Amino acid sequence: MDDCLPVDCKALAEGLGIKVEGFDIEDDFQGMLSIEGDFKAILYNSCIREEGRINFTIAHELGHYSLHRDRKELKCSLDDLENMGNLQPHSKNIEREANVFASYLLMPGQDVRQQIKDNAIDIALMKRLSGRYQTSVTATACRVAYLANQPIAIIVVSYDGRVKWSWRNQLFAEIFIERGVKPEGLYLTDQDSQEPVLSKVWLPSEKLYLWELTQSMMLMPTYGQALIVLGGQRVY
Repeated sequence: MDDCLPVDCKALAEGLGIKVEGFDIEDDFQGMLSIEGDFKAILYNSCIREEGRINFTIAHELGHYSLHRDRKELKCSLDDLENMGNLQPHSKNIEREANVFASYLLMPGQDVRQQIKDNAIDIALMKRLSGRYQTSVTATACRVAYLANQPIAIIVVSYDGRVKWSWRNQLFAEIFIERGVKPEGLYLTDQDSQEPVLSKVWLPSEKLYLWELTQSMMLMPTYGQALIVLGGQRVY
């Protein structure tokens, strides 16, 4: 498996006759698929700094090419690239479906399970695996949470402390974190390793004593947000 990773999405796209090129644009644009007759192109924002995010963006557009080829042009924002939802295939949401395609293509389930086995699931692990798969840390975190055999939630918080979006795996199904809320007692900081966190930050009062929580966090200044990996252990 090591010989096959990371997947070079640019080479894969070019092998399909799709031109791939960075495009200098100063807005929320992250990637774009354009099909005009025999001409096919994937453009990505050349302002994206992380190679893994570029590779995931190209994979996302390859998902559109494979699944939504009836559309001549698709432009994808940062929110589109982070639209992970429940990571199930055959979604009615085409951006989520393209993200699922990219996640399966770049992060094979068997390899991910092997890599997370007996490891603490925290930001440090997400960073390491994002290097292995050449993916964004956010996409890596969602893929790991989906495949993990322990309760994990992935939360993205803007710098004003409000939740932009969150996703949790089935083992954490009773945890619900509402979009737009500003969790009381949440402090944004770079914190790679797992540390205990007060349950009241993330849980309603009736569930405070049901779970012990840990969290790790990564600031993303370029995007004005922080990525949080929340782990849980049910005690009752």
